[in-house]
Amino acid sequence: MIPFCTAALLFASAYSQYKYTSTYAKAYDQLLDQLLTAKKNNFKGTLLVSPLPNPGMLTTIFIGKKYVNEPLKEILDLDFEIELKK
Repeated sequence: MIPFCTAALLFASAYSQYKYTSTYAKAYDQLLDQLLTAKKNNFKGTLLVSPLPNPGMLTTIFIGKKYVNEPLKEILDLDFEIELKK
């Protein structure tokens, strides 16, 4: 009985989180597309990006925090700054 209850709780949790995680994943993909398009077009200056939505149970990145922006810029080899729209 306990394994069934555990499985039911895990399924219910995953099902309830789907709307958050899928929305976050789409927004994250759009953010990466925006960053890579700006890089491709040799953008200079500061790129303003929209904040990411609630990630649900996923770990999120916080654009605008130095410990996220610097590694992200290094990994993607970006020559511009990234800031959140206000």
